[in-house]
Amino acid sequence: MAPMVSEFLDLPTASWVEKLELSNGKIKVGKIIEGGIRTIELTLPAVLSIASSGDYEEPRYTSVRRIMKASKTQVPVWEISDLEAGDYKPNVVFDDIEAAPAREEKCVVFDDGDPSELVENLVATLKEKGLNLGAYK
Repeated sequence: MAPMVSEFLDLPTASWVEKLELSNGKIKVGKIIEGGIRTIELTLPAVLSIASSGDYEEPRYTSVRRIMKASKTQVPVWEISDLEAGDYKPNVVFDDIEAAPAREEKCVVFDDGDPSELVENLVATLKEKGLNLGAYK
């Protein structure tokens, strides 16, 4: 959500922020990354997504009672005119939304032969399709 909000407001953003330090109109943030914390500096104002210790490691489950309450809750829907926003013009306008076309390709199963033969068949098929094979070029 934070990156989307920052994009609409045209502000710098940092997600998964664990530490903050303000100084002279700038903010230093400790951002959680795999294997540690990366420190970056942003100008203010900025949009931050804060993570408290441990939040990123374990999923948070809600209670059955809250799920049931949420399923019965009426979500209010407002029109722009209800908000008295004046001459509001949205930043994003969808002209048309279409479903993605269905895939025509079928799944190929390689299950006959020894492992080295299976890998060779797989690599040959991927090359035939023109896919990037990295080290197997």
